[in-house]
Amino acid sequence: MTEDDVDSISAALSGDKRAVLHAQLKSIQREKLERFVIEIFGGKDINETVSDLRNELLKMQPEDGTREDPQERRDRLVVEKEVLDLTKEGREEKRNTWRDAQNLEREQREVEKELLTTAQRDKRLHDFKD
Repeated sequence: MTEDDVDSISAALSGDKRAVLHAQLKSIQREKLERFVIEIFGGKDINETVSDLRNELLKMQPEDGTREDPQERRDRLVVEKEVLDLTKEGREEKRNTWRDAQNLEREQREVEKELLTTAQRDKRLHDFKD
């Protein structure tokens, strides 16, 4: 096997590795974007539902100076609990999005490190060849 053959094989393997790593980077970026879109739409839905429930709560408030019917009070408390649950769900979704983004960032740094390592190795091979 000649030196040119070794160079060709090395370049092919290095090129294949770089292609795979670049594909991984694109996949990670797409996954991060998808995660943020899910969070945005989910948050929007939660916020709309909370807003609707709060409007309903305003209608359910007893008039000033009147005694509240026990059943109406129970109904109002159920709606208030639902608002609290949805608000908590929204916070959890934001927290989960942040965690997912952090994991994807970590994975992206690892791939970028591998790309840099490959580029440096290729540079050294070319330096030795010359």
